[in-house]
Amino acid sequence: MHAVSFKRIGLIVAVAASSAFVWSAALPWLKSPFLFSGWWVIVWPALALTLQGAVVGLAWMMLDGVLERLAAILASWATFVLFWHADIWYLTMLPVFAGLWYLSSRRIRNDLTDRHKVRVSTSLGAGISPAILGTFLMLSLGFYLLPAYHSVGASDVSTGIQGQIRSTYENPAVKQQLDQLPATQRAQVESDLSKNVDSWVKRFLGPLGPFLPPLLAFGLFLVLWSTLFIFRELSIWLGVILLWLLRSVGFVHVEEKDVKAEVLVL
Repeated sequence: MHAVSFKRIGLIVAVAASSAFVWSAALPWLKSPFLFSGWWVIVWPALALTLQGAVVGLAWMMLDGVLERLAAILASWATFVLFWHADIWYLTMLPVFAGLWYLSSRRIRNDLTDRHKVRVSTSLGAGISPAILGTFLMLSLGFYLLPAYHSVGASDVSTGIQGQIRSTYENPAVKQQLDQLPATQRAQVESDLSKNVDSWVKRFLGPLGPFLPPLLAFGLFLVLWSTLFIFRELSIWLGVILLWLLRSVGFVHVEEKDVKAEVLVL
């Protein structure tokens, strides 16, 4: 009995630790001026998010108690506070985050209940998406709460975009094309592009100045949402590997039981 209890506590701790890993990896990424301009800035957040999805999905498969799953959800949400300063927005996001993660647990548990054979990939695929979506929402909230972006204006957006453009000048293919131009002409091209970007941003985003921080956070959420299918598949395959390891060391077992099933008859 005690061994089982310790295992369940370990699963709750693992879920909270995987969430803390996501927040710790995402914080420097969200602070970076090069959010999507290079693969090196998103490697750790992507790995952390994949690991979290796999750990959370496996925890839902093994934690059959509602209170245990709620404890894991609250612990994961609480770890967010460790990396961001206290704000009332944490509480406003808690019902949404908890609702999505609980929906994820219900889907996975229902899939297991309706099966005669444990199929890890299918069960994880049935319910892992809402959990990842909940994490995306928390990351978007964290992005919004960063001081550098909480009061951002059109000029800041223009500067950020131009910084992203300048980083592309270091791309070998782009650099090779620019090096073919005379130095004065290359400087003129870069100057004209910078001025056009600045003019376009201020013309179209200037009136939205007071609303830019939440719009940028929502834009980040949409970008993350578009990658949901990638992290879903990666989390499923990692979950299959992790469960195989857990079964190999004897942490979890698969037993056969006689159950009653409903069938439709005419």
